[in-house]
Amino acid sequence: MVQRDAKIRRFEPSDDKVVRFAIGKAAMESLAVANRRAYMHPLVIAAWMLLSYVIISFLNLWPVEKNGIMGYLRPIPMLAASTVPIMFLIDWLNRPGFEQEAQEVLHGPDMIDMHAYYSRQTASGLWICEFGDHFVGLIALDANPEMATKTRKNSSNKTPVSAIIRHFYVDEVYRSSGIQEDLLTYALRMAFDAEPGLKVVNAYDSQLIPYSIMALLSSSLFNDSSWSQQPFVLLQSSVAQSSIPLLRRILENNLKTHQNCTLLFSFIYPPTDLLGDVSSPAENVRVFDWLKAVPDYASDWSDPRVKIFNAVEKAPSGSIQIIIDSVDILCSDIGSMSETYKFLSDLLNLVRARPSPSRLIVHGMRPSQLVPLLIQPTFSSPLVQLVAHPVVLLTYLAKDYLTPPPPSTLRAKFWNVFLPLSERIHDVERLVYGTNGEGSGGVAEI
Repeated sequence: MVQRDAKIRRFEPSDDKVVRFAIGKAAMESLAVANRRAYMHPLVIAAWMLLSYVIISFLNLWPVEKNGIMGYLRPIPMLAASTVPIMFLIDWLNRPGFEQEAQEVLHGPDMIDMHAYYSRQTASGLWICEFGDHFVGLIALDANPEMATKTRKNSSNKTPVSAIIRHFYVDEVYRSSGIQEDLLTYALRMAFDAEPGLKVVNAYDSQLIPYSIMALLSSSLFNDSSWSQQPFVLLQSSVAQSSIPLLRRILENNLKTHQNCTLLFSFIYPPTDLLGDVSSPAENVRVFDWLKAVPDYASDWSDPRVKIFNAVEKAPSGSIQIIIDSVDILCSDIGSMSETYKFLSDLLNLVRARPSPSRLIVHGMRPSQLVPLLIQPTFSSPLVQLVAHPVVLLTYLAKDYLTPPPPSTLRAKFWNVFLPLSERIHDVERLVYGTNGEGSGGVAEI
């Protein structure tokens, strides 16, 4: 059996045909998604039922009893046939805009000679991901977007400070593996390593391409050195939305990079839920499963503070990452909020004594009596607080408050509306679990 390896390499002139096809396919992929969403719109379904009723009544194809069970199947062909004109109409209305956008992409300045265009700047590049001999995806990063529509001599001597992701596509078969995140991370690392003066990389996202949104969000979050160097990170979940996917991604990064020693203390979620499909953690990840260690119930229960301190002291020298899930259960086990606060403060001091990047990452729930104490500057002046909110909250703001997320709305206006509403936790839960609620999302939803 031939073993195939995945690899990411630079674009070569021989790849021109495949790359152009993939870019065109990516540009038109949004059309299929938009059409499918339109098919399920309540007004479209109502129009389909009305059209079916008219056709069935006109042709007198209502069920009849004398033909037995086959008589009851008479309307079904017309129910199926009536969808054809509706689907055609939706595609006819949506297609011109997407085709125009696709033509603009395919006639962009970088499409004339892709190899020469992406060789103009050291930070620019067009990378292709392959699995054996199979094409997986591509990403094109242009480090000189302000000159994309101009022709200047000696443009390669200009030092870029910003870049833009012009093309980003992964074949449908491989998206579930998360390869798009690896491809994006690789392209960003190559760009920033090649050009130290590069400050920011911009990208266009679309609600019609959710896999790219998640990759861009994940990359912007976990590749941002400004937060990854902070010693204290607080993740907050609620009944309506979990932040466990963020915690899982942090662990995945450690399993891949082996950058520091990670101590995972599980009080509420099984370690397997946090480590994903990893059967045995890497050597740099130590797992402490204390789900069954419940005071007054477990015969061998002991104070978790002592065991945590011992684990930190026995950890190898160098940077360390301590993850506690969850801090509310830890507080319940200790039995005192003040003692828990003091313990976490001492633990944070041990983290600060380690080389950077060392972090204390705690997971808590909303509402919580302990969390307001942990976000005070007296506990930790540098703080990264990540709060998970349900997606339906954004939909509610867009529909009822006419305040969609930026850039459709000014940032100041959006946050002035979003923050007060998000603090009304029970109202947010009603949006998810109420009479007209959409229910909770899947485990991969953030």
